[in-house]
Amino acid sequence: TIDCPKKGKPPDEGGHENSCNKCSALYAVIEELRALHRDATRRSDLSSEEENELEQIEQDLVEVKEDLDEYRSHLARQISEDRFDEKEIENLADDTCRVTSDWKHKILECYYRENMKKYFGKRGIHMI
Repeated sequence: TIDCPKKGKPPDEGGHENSCNKCSALYAVIEELRALHRDATRRSDLSSEEENELEQIEQDLVEVKEDLDEYRSHLARQISEDRFDEKEIENLADDTCRVTSDWKHKILECYYRENMKKYFGKRGIHMI
């Protein structure tokens, strides 16, 4: 499982030491929905249309959990990158500068057709 991005942060920044109730609650909802789905699939009086619908719901539940995992990974990466940027700026020598570019407009434009799942699942973006 993926730790909550706020775990270990100071309380004044919304952080906490133990497992996050909000993060745990999201997974609990998915598990409750799966339990309801299992109960529904056990019924013997289902029509073929209802069976097809239940199969689609099952697939949706799998995708929702995967999307949640990917989103939480994205948040963790974002926090890690922000911490790195802060440290880098603090340690910047007086005679140097740091150049940042607006990558959202220049690079993301190339990926406008990608869905969020493909985008957040990447480890890096190669620029040409």
